[in-house]
Amino acid sequence: MSETMITLGLHGLEQLDARTKAGVVWLMRKEFEPIVNEAGKRLRITTGRHWGELNIVFTADPLDQRKVCPVSTWLGDDALRTVSIGGHRSLRVCGVEDPETHKRDIRHVLTNHWLLAHALANTAMHELGHFIADLDHSPDSRNYMITGALPPEQKTLRSQREFYAGQQSFTLEQREKLVAQLRTEQWLGDISFDE
Repeated sequence: MSETMITLGLHGLEQLDARTKAGVVWLMRKEFEPIVNEAGKRLRITTGRHWGELNIVFTADPLDQRKVCPVSTWLGDDALRTVSIGGHRSLRVCGVEDPETHKRDIRHVLTNHWLLAHALANTAMHELGHFIADLDHSPDSRNYMITGALPPEQKTLRSQREFYAGQQSFTLEQREKLVAQLRTEQWLGDISFDE
């Protein structure tokens, strides 16, 4: 079998500072390239206007800033293969109210380039998992397919950073599904509209 190239287009990264952009690209290569290689293919990542076989669009959509602790935070969408920069930047601790001060910790969570890059890359891997192999969600916060949020009583700055920007991976079964679909280049999450 001859080795072929899979191009992953990362679009919209120019909205990030240079260090965050470089971090996202580096993390995507580090995490995704071994899976692509296992499928017998090589990975090329582009950040310009070139569209590839796989594409992730990073959008700047800000959340409603009047809601300091929104009930749900939109971070990505597999049907559109998008990742929200605004959603990630808006993440706050939003733990339970302190019984003495009656205040909540509303500090922003992803406050430096590395935390933001890691969280954006984790979400991009999540959306690729849906798009490539139609992977289901997982309750494991160490898994790329985690969904939801921590319960308010578990939310601290540290736990929120670990939840969104911590090291994640795919299970062996998830990885095998991804490899199989990358070999065929048939994306199970692809939505086509009949005219």
